[in-house]
Amino acid sequence: MEAAKAFYGKVFGWTTKGDNYVEWQLDGRTIGGCNDMNAIGMPPQVPPHWLVYFAVKSTDEAADRVKELGGSVNMAPMDIPGMGRFAVVADPQGAVFAAFSA
Repeated sequence: MEAAKAFYGKVFGWTTKGDNYVEWQLDGRTIGGCNDMNAIGMPPQVPPHWLVYFAVKSTDEAADRVKELGGSVNMAPMDIPGMGRFAVVADPQGAVFAAFSA
């Protein structure tokens, strides 16, 4: 996590807010987030990565639609306390992204 903070700070001029979950900030505005993958229990075979979030009306409906269209649900819809609901899904070719509803 410390190496990522230093790297993205130097490359993009981003600052950070928080400890366990780090918010990337630009000009005082949150533009992304970062988790320590070991701390949240990700399997060791999952490499560090970026995950794009798309805003949707309903995370549950979006996850169901992904499955209907031949994609997969990698992490079932779940709540982020105080923020909303998200699911991690993949298209039929394996491209991974998240669906998020506030």
